[in-house]
Amino acid sequence: MKVSEILANANPQPVSRGRNLYKIGWHDGYLVVTFQGRDAIYIYGKDGGGIAEAERDKILANPYPDALFSKLKNHWKVYKVEVKR
Repeated sequence: MKVSEILANANPQPVSRGRNLYKIGWHDGYLVVTFQGRDAIYIYGKDGGGIAEAERDKILANPYPDALFSKLKNHWKVYKVEVKR
């Protein structure tokens, strides 16, 4: 899957209780994450995608989303996309 396709369809949602997390989106097994104060976009996924949309919903609904995300991300591969301004 192409990065441009993932970014175009991820539909990032704000993380209301996040201190470090800013927005999280999901598309076809990949999480798209942006962090407070960083321009880069991070795409998390298992081999060939594989992250359920319920994982995104679980992070958004959690009262401590940063802590939950830190635990979950250890099982995923990460791809960093630099955004130039």
